[in-house]
Amino acid sequence: MTTFALDASNANEATLQARAQGYTVIGVKSRLPWQLWQLRRKQSFPVVLFSQELLSLLDAGLSLIEALETLAEKEIRTEIKKH
Repeated sequence: MTTFALDASNANEATLQARAQGYTVIGVKSRLPWQLWQLRRKQSFPVVLFSQELLSLLDAGLSLIEALETLAEKEIRTEIKKH
């Protein structure tokens, strides 16, 4: 029994590729590319971006409260924007 990875767009294509190489296919398990996996997972809070934007606003002379309110107003994701 052998396990190996193939670059295929779906399970049927992977099966055909393996059979073309002389293998008998018992099962196919798909793996998502890292980028697709990242898109599917729940979005997390963008800490680095938030920190950079907060620092820029504070450097521009805004008070901490003004800077936080500004960042909250521009946020469009409802799961992050909480009052």
